[in-house]
Amino acid sequence: MNRTHTPKILTLSLLACLAACAPKPPAAVDAGTDITAIAASANALQLGFNNRNPSAVAAMYTRDAQLLPPGAPIIRGQDAIRKHYAAEMTGDSLPPQIVTADTVAAGDWGWRAGTWRISSLPPVSGKFVEVWRRSPEGWRIYRDIYNLDATPPATP
Repeated sequence: MNRTHTPKILTLSLLACLAACAPKPPAAVDAGTDITAIAASANALQLGFNNRNPSAVAAMYTRDAQLLPPGAPIIRGQDAIRKHYAAEMTGDSLPPQIVTADTVAAGDWGWRAGTWRISSLPPVSGKFVEVWRRSPEGWRIYRDIYNLDATPPATP
């Protein structure tokens, strides 16, 4: 072998090895499919509210989720979230009607924002933002914050 070719061959061999070992780019993510999947999970959440099933509602949250209701401390974890909604779903309480204004997905994260309304007397309404995370169970809420448009009047 000619000594002048040896450095070239070694360089080409090294480049070939590096190219073979380089990480492959991540597979393309179809944000439209993820947004549809988040919407399906959000529909399951609404069904849990409609059926007054706090366990079904809590199942749509990650194990380490946080719920940030207005005027109250942060509620941490699925079990605490289930207990919160169990207390909210007592008596003749009505489920919220949720209207999604926007949903975005990027990789394993997404968010949804919109408005909610409970047709009680007097009616109560507000806004919400949810951070969703892809999990082995599907898309689940990681953080959930909502507020009131106005403080409801005190009941006599």
